[in-house]
Parts: sequence; C-alpha cells; structure tokens
Amino acid sequence: MLGKRNVVWSYDFVFDACANGQVLKCLTVIDEYTKECLAIDVAGSIRSKRVIDVLSQLISVRGAPNYLRSDNVPEFVATQLLEWALQNQLETVLNGCQPVVTKANPGHSPDCCSANSRITIILDIAYAAPLH
Repeated sequence: MLGKRNVVWSYDFVFDACANGQVLKCLTVIDEYTKECLAIDVAGSIRSKRVIDVLSQLISVRGAPNYLRSDNVPEFVATQLLEWALQNQLETVLNGCQPVVTKANPGHSPDCCSANSRITIILDIAYAAPLH
C-alpha cells in the first residue's frame, strides 16, 4: 500500500529570509511515492490553523492520503491539528527525518527532508540572483 500515490504525504517547514531580514516560513507538502511537491505555503508565520487549511485544500482537490507524516514541531503536534486529522480519519506519524520507511515502520520521511533541502538551495539561488 505504501507503493502508491496519495498514500503518504510528508509535510515540513523550510525557513528563509528576505533581503530586509524578514523571516519567511515555508510549509511544504510532498507525496512520498511520486516525490511531487503538493504545496508550498509561504508566510511570515504559519500556525496549526494554517497547516490545517493547506492540508484541507489539498484533500479537497486530490483526496485524502492514508498517512500524514511530520516531525514534532509545535504546529504539527498541536491539539487542533491532531483532532482535525482524527476527524478526517487520517493516520499521523510524528517522526521526522531519521531511519528508512518500511511497511512495518512508515514513520520516516527522507523524501520531505530531501525535497526541502532542494527548495532551500533554489531559494538561496533565487535570492542571490541580481535584479536588473
């Protein structure tokens, strides 16, 4: 079952900053099977309500995944988000980037970490490019 699209979505944050020093927080959502980036939501602040809004929008367009995987940052383990996942019959796996995903242990998200490192590199290149 793990070898199909829309089964496991990983979500995480990437941080960057504008030239004026304003911090940018990027919520990224990745389909672990297809490696497709399903969403990148960028704001100065992203709390659990906004995470729920982004995930709800994705589910309305793509259907719900079986599992949502994230690490243990406060926005991802907030009671409001966990209750929303339970109401929507979504299994949550709270681990982050550690060992390998197996059928016995779907608790690891190397794909989200890898995708986020590529997004960070792209953001760094985009901000380093001179504006003409």
